[in-house]
Amino acid sequence: MHKFVFSFILVLLTGLVGAQDVIQLKGVLLRSAGEYAAGDTITLVSQRMKFDGITKQYGYISYGNRKFIDEDRVTILNPEMDFWEEVWFTNRADEITKVGWEQEKRQELYEDAMDYYTTALKNNLIFEDELLSDYLYQLTLAIHPFEMLKERQRNFSILVLKSPEETSFAFDNGMIVLTTGLLATLKTEEQLIHLLAENISHVVLEHNLINFNRALKAERNARIWGTITAVAAATAMAVDEVNTGRWHDYGLAADLGASVYFLSRNTRSNIGAEYTMEQRNLANKTARQFLRTYPEVVNHDEIAFITQLAPAISVAAWTQFHFKHYGTAYQMIQRLEDHGLTTDMDYFLMSRIIRKQYNDLESNQLALAYIEKGRAKSWEEFPELYKEEGLIYQRLGEFDKAIEAFSNYRNHLSSLRDKGQFVDLELRSIDQFIQRTSNLSKRVTEKQE
Repeated sequence: MHKFVFSFILVLLTGLVGAQDVIQLKGVLLRSAGEYAAGDTITLVSQRMKFDGITKQYGYISYGNRKFIDEDRVTILNPEMDFWEEVWFTNRADEITKVGWEQEKRQELYEDAMDYYTTALKNNLIFEDELLSDYLYQLTLAIHPFEMLKERQRNFSILVLKSPEETSFAFDNGMIVLTTGLLATLKTEEQLIHLLAENISHVVLEHNLINFNRALKAERNARIWGTITAVAAATAMAVDEVNTGRWHDYGLAADLGASVYFLSRNTRSNIGAEYTMEQRNLANKTARQFLRTYPEVVNHDEIAFITQLAPAISVAAWTQFHFKHYGTAYQMIQRLEDHGLTTDMDYFLMSRIIRKQYNDLESNQLALAYIEKGRAKSWEEFPELYKEEGLIYQRLGEFDKAIEAFSNYRNHLSSLRDKGQFVDLELRSIDQFIQRTSNLSKRVTEKQE
């Protein structure tokens, strides 16, 4: 975890050195323009499409003002720009030429990004998986391999939050926020690349800064994270009470309550990421254009793609389970099983889902089969499987097997207590399970006699 956090902060801090130069082209005039004569070399500071949607125009400075000239009146001397440089030069260069980099505003947006990350980290909202993170960075670098055109040297970074919300957005400094819920819905790598390219487009097109400038300063919270921190702290406290009072239930560590605030419309609006329909359409158009220009970035191997996303899909399934969306959770894990990518924890979840939804002989036997599959997958003893197994055997009326499973679970809890972990409440709970199951067994035996 420390390595992941350290490397992520390094990416975020990349923006602390050096100022960027704007892109400018040089062109030789074919006809006079303003104070310039035919044959003069002039500096071109931006470009745009004429109202006909076909003719390109270049911006230049004449008598202290920015004017435009049609492309057929100038010969470009250095036409080579990469895809994203051209997007920026077409959409942002003219504004930067007029008003500059607006460094103070960008610094405030940068501080928002850092606040967002550190608060999310403090409140256990970040999903950390080295393999998935590396995969997402590989794709991001394939899409945008160079530093961003910003007021300082900056690189893109990826932040994945544990949340069922199917949401993504970006900060002005290039931090792209994704959720496990959204990643779990993607079917192909092309969809993921399009999603990343859309967010990269928002950053290159500087929609956050544009929206920041549009918002009235009085309407923007001075620091929006105070409220979120309070909510996150309350939720974390409730989770902590569960985790310190009984044996840890997988999935409860996801601070779902706080994640809702982290992804809310109000939060996105404060950082300029509540994009307008026009901005969304432009980002979507730019992403599609990128994929048409560079189709080779997409790997169409479905199994390789799902393998990379498997950790996020698994976490998303547990989140859906805790929201009692059992069908959705089961479909997510079934997708992993269909491709041979399930883990012991996934089979544990499948057993719990079946137990929550059904109580017939066939379903209980299926739940037991999932437990055995989970046990076979596990590299070390997985004690929660014993508790789950005991509950199912109790349903089936196989009380001796239920007591044996509960006793195995209890032995594990005792060893944890001997190591100093506080599991007293869960120990008392499982003792009650064993006693009640024993009482049921005796009553059934007495009736049979």
